[in-house]
Amino acid sequence: MNLLTGIINRVVRYRYKQLQRGLRAVDHDGWRQRADKAAIDAFRDAARRVPAYAQLLRQRGIDPNHVVTAEEFCRLVPVVDKETVFPQNDLKNLCVGGHLDDVRLFYSSSGHSGIFSFGLETWADARSSALALEFILQDRFGALDRRTMVINALSMGVKIHTRTLPLAETSVREDVIWGLLKKLRGEFKQFILIGEALFLKQVVEGGVQAGVDWPGMRVHLVTGGEYIAQTYREHLERLLGIDPRREDAALVGVSFGLSELGTSLMSETAQTITLRRHLVNDKPLAAELGLPDVGFIPPIMPYIPTYTYCEAVPADDGRNELVVTMLQPGRKLPLIRYNTHDTVHLLSRKHAQAVLAAKGLQHLLPPDALPLAMPMGKLASLPAGDGKQIYPETVKEALYESADVALATTGRFRLIDGGQLLLQLKPNQTWPASHEQALRESLAKRDLGNVSIQPTPCEQFPGSMTLDYERKCKYV
Repeated sequence: MNLLTGIINRVVRYRYKQLQRGLRAVDHDGWRQRADKAAIDAFRDAARRVPAYAQLLRQRGIDPNHVVTAEEFCRLVPVVDKETVFPQNDLKNLCVGGHLDDVRLFYSSSGHSGIFSFGLETWADARSSALALEFILQDRFGALDRRTMVINALSMGVKIHTRTLPLAETSVREDVIWGLLKKLRGEFKQFILIGEALFLKQVVEGGVQAGVDWPGMRVHLVTGGEYIAQTYREHLERLLGIDPRREDAALVGVSFGLSELGTSLMSETAQTITLRRHLVNDKPLAAELGLPDVGFIPPIMPYIPTYTYCEAVPADDGRNELVVTMLQPGRKLPLIRYNTHDTVHLLSRKHAQAVLAAKGLQHLLPPDALPLAMPMGKLASLPAGDGKQIYPETVKEALYESADVALATTGRFRLIDGGQLLLQLKPNQTWPASHEQALRESLAKRDLGNVSIQPTPCEQFPGSMTLDYERKCKYV
């Protein structure tokens, strides 16, 4: 480590400790008050400085001066989404000042929905993103306490900023990742590998065949972009040689972000990972915490409410959808009450504290008073043919329960009306009766015993003849 990097590292570590103390000094009510004020300030600032947003408010007949309280913010300020923001507006008119002069980086969503959303960064945003990332990586993985390398395996164009940690940007090239790990394993104490779930599955599983000694290294995984099954985590933990019972074990963690909002709005901690693992096997406790009965336990993610203002807004179909307002001052593209259309359960911190304390499980909550969100994906479902609904999220939980089934499949599947499940097999992979039986048992445990399983050769799977990992899978 050279002198300049060493100085920056010490500064970042000092700043991290300051932020950590600050987070733990605020109670639940204090966060609520700060967040409400920040949301109203962000709304008024966008109404004044963003041309497209000011026009939207005029069209809706909304006077920003009439929004004074949190109740008025949630009642009067319109909810927007990708469809109402991006198609009909020039990108510059969505930005503060109505220009793009200070933008250094543009990026887009995957276009999975058929509509692209866009994010952008100024130089100031990049510095802020680096500070936020280093805080998260230190908090979750102790990245500043031991020599750490970050590998950005996200698809083309998705940037990760860091000032003190060595970074490799491999995109979706598993062979490059394997080569780096083999060559540098003796140079670093730990690696943090960040990527989409199905690609990381291929990296870890294929790495075993490529001679990567996963158990001989300390490798953390960070993934997201879609619902991540608890059984997916456990499958990769087995291959990486992670014993989750050890206090210092490496983590397979989930982060939630969107291109237009930020790469990490919220993320799991070691405590919430353990809490989710506990709730999977304790459904009465999950019900006592108020979790909806959807057949699976979603990830539990703390978030900083003065950075990300989250609401659970009822949709027409009865689901609660995640609506986000980004609160950072100076943000170039403000999005106010932006509906991600992800189903979410906002877990009351006070209620969770009381319920877990009564059972002696209060240690399963992080030591701060940050609020908790449980994003569940889009929850698109199909009739299973027997009066029940089949969710892709439930199928994912079943798919990774058996190591043999997980290793035989790419993780892509398609649900078809009538309760048919098309599975994409890996190239040149067979599907013996033992795999069929194992998956049937896993589905039956989740009340999906009548689903028809159709294993499909890799090249015949609809819409995914090439495994480029640049596009999301359409599960329904």
